[in-house]
Amino acid sequence: MPRSQLSEPTASFGSYLRYLRRRARLTQTELSVAVGYSSGQISMLENGQRAPDVATVMALFVDALGLRDDRQTTAMLIELAQMAAVRDPSARGAEGGRAGQPSPPSTLRQTITWQEEVLGTLEDIPPLPGCFVARPVAGEQIARWLRQERRAAICGLPGMGKSTLAAAFAHDYAQHHPVFWLAFDQERAWTAEDVLRQLALFCLAVGVHGAYAPVLRRIATEAAPGPLRQQIAAVATALHAGRAPLLVFDDVQWVAQSPPIMAAIGKLIVGAPYCRLLFVTRETLDLPGTPHLMLGGLARTEALALLRALQPPDGGALAADAAPPAELLEQILVHTAGNCRLRPSVRSLLAAW
Repeated sequence: MPRSQLSEPTASFGSYLRYLRRRARLTQTELSVAVGYSSGQISMLENGQRAPDVATVMALFVDALGLRDDRQTTAMLIELAQMAAVRDPSARGAEGGRAGQPSPPSTLRQTITWQEEVLGTLEDIPPLPGCFVARPVAGEQIARWLRQERRAAICGLPGMGKSTLAAAFAHDYAQHHPVFWLAFDQERAWTAEDVLRQLALFCLAVGVHGAYAPVLRRIATEAAPGPLRQQIAAVATALHAGRAPLLVFDDVQWVAQSPPIMAAIGKLIVGAPYCRLLFVTRETLDLPGTPHLMLGGLARTEALALLRALQPPDGGALAADAAPPAELLEQILVHTAGNCRLRPSVRSLLAAW
């Protein structure tokens, strides 16, 4: 396309802002949500009826317009913002400097560095145990539900291998798509804001944010993130724009009785249809349309695989062709009920074999 057709209107901050917003394919409303303004304020900025705040332009507008890697365009936007602010005496106080004096070049670099500081920590997918045993039937059922229903729950008593099954699926899924893992615990008083904070961090970490980066950053740092419904909408929109991320919530039974948390998760299901959600819980969840896999003990073939994976006391592994006698296998299955957590008991029975 000829250069003349891409001429940039640099006569004023407002016209340049309108040009950059349209180039980023953003509506005034979308840009307003990203920077925390109203759509009316964006309209006033673009029409020259309101002077810009230079610090806000550097901290929020640069990200929202996708200019972090475009120094030339960023410098032009900030220069025009400074000129517009100087013309309006009411905005001089926001400059932090002398009227007519442009900010030193280091100001922008310092602002961007501040935006890249550590905002929080995310959980990794738990590693699989050394004697991990695949459970293909259960794994295929979970995969089928996540494809068709976009969500599923693994439910069962403690020690049945629920989290391990979820982790195995998550490790495979992570080869092609982003995976979020959050394990709840009984000691902490979890809130819906805690969950959204972690999800906002996840979106920022994997680049699933676009124009919503400033809002997500405020949610992640608790810096005046706005009403809960707006936080949910921003997080859901960012997740929906991602590469079909998988959200795994482990030990959900500890927050199942919290209406705000479950309501927030329910709204994410509706607002982010490209997401896949996997719940791990000891109790069935009140999430309509969520199929539950009731996980029991290991099947006979899985139990045998576990026996072969376990190390006997003398340090030698069980040979693949040295299957335990049927009566010993039955004794082990009865003794442990297929409970994956009872590996020490399995070892003690093997020691007597």
